[in-house]
Amino acid sequence: MALGGVPRVILYDNLKSAVLWRRGRDINFNPRLIEMGAHYHFEARPVAPARGNEKGRVERQIRFLRDRFFAARRFRDVDDLNAQFAAWRDEWAHARPWPDDESRTVGAVLAEERPLLLPLPEHPFEHSRVEAVQSGKTRTSVSTRTTTASRTTACECRSPSSQATAKCASPMPAR
Repeated sequence: MALGGVPRVILYDNLKSAVLWRRGRDINFNPRLIEMGAHYHFEARPVAPARGNEKGRVERQIRFLRDRFFAARRFRDVDDLNAQFAAWRDEWAHARPWPDDESRTVGAVLAEERPLLLPLPEHPFEHSRVEAVQSGKTRTSVSTRTTTASRTTACECRSPSSQATAKCASPMPAR
């Protein structure tokens, strides 16, 4: 929402929360990422491994934030952090020169590109949170609660053998 719209393509650095596995050109995306892309109408595109020209575009932004904003910064809570970020973004990050044309600022280029973004949908994407509640030493008993904007569901996975494993990869449908 900070951009006021959605870009048509979002690059991902093959992180496990986006790309479950990759073999050559075969890519298995996380199903929730595909669902989110369908909801917001963007294309999720992982950068190619060992292609510095693509990967740098993603990693440079993370390093920029880490070095220029988060380094030695103190904050009381999330609201304080968000307020500090908004001030830093408006006063410093958007005021710096645009790398491709130093006569323009990052903020000015963003204002020019904002009308090209796809509109945000009427309702936000339903995200979920899965919490492990209990786990036994000899008998695995994991309860999870999935909370979304419109529903809460729960599931319980049990295994009689300590060698068996259970994994919840996506929210369960409401019963």
